[in-house]
Formats: sequence, structure tokens, C-alpha cells
Amino acid sequence: MESFDDILRKVTAGIGVEELERRLRPRNPVRDESQWSDYSSGGFLAPDENFVDVVRADYETLARWLS
Repeated sequence: MESFDDILRKVTAGIGVEELERRLRPRNPVRDESQWSDYSSGGFLAPDENFVDVVRADYETLARWLS
């Protein structure tokens, strides 16, 4: 299994963590349904969560499961 740091580098390549978090927080959906948006309308992150902590917790759970 890859290290957490290696996975984080791959996930955030080309986009900063701050921008990624902004895109993963809940927001109003695009009004024009034909227009694609790479933002989460329902939200992946709660307002008080940060991306690195959520992904690290998931990584640690998976690592325990695989060992």
C-alpha cells in the first residue's frame, strides 16, 4: 500500500488543498443543468472538516483493514 503522503501528493497534484476543499464543500448547484460543474453541490466535507484529516482517517481505516 502506498504511503499516505504519496497518495496525498497524487490527489493534490495540480490543485492546492485549499482549492480542493473549496470545491468539496456544499454549495448551490449550477442553475443551468446543462452546464457541468466540478464542485460538490451536496458537499463531501462538512464546514468544520478539512480534506487532509478526512482522507488520513480513511487511509488509516483502510490500512488497518488490509493488515
